[in-house]
Amino acid sequence: MKNNGATNLTNVKVYRSVQSAGRLATGTSTGICSLTKGDTIEVWVLRTDGGAVSKTINCEHAVLNVMQIV
Repeated sequence: MKNNGATNLTNVKVYRSVQSAGRLATGTSTGICSLTKGDTIEVWVLRTDGGAVSKTINCEHAVLNVMQIV
């Protein structure tokens, strides 16, 4: 997402499914996005299952790399 969630960067996504709640999983994604001066870039995480289960996600490590192409 960019600009506090105002724009979804649809070409940069990763989906992960795990069979058990305590399982570790990795994911990676790469894409080219059009940005302008003053844009902010954010990493968003969404858990879509669990019903009544607490919707908690723990990220042990997260890396965001941004490169300007001129």
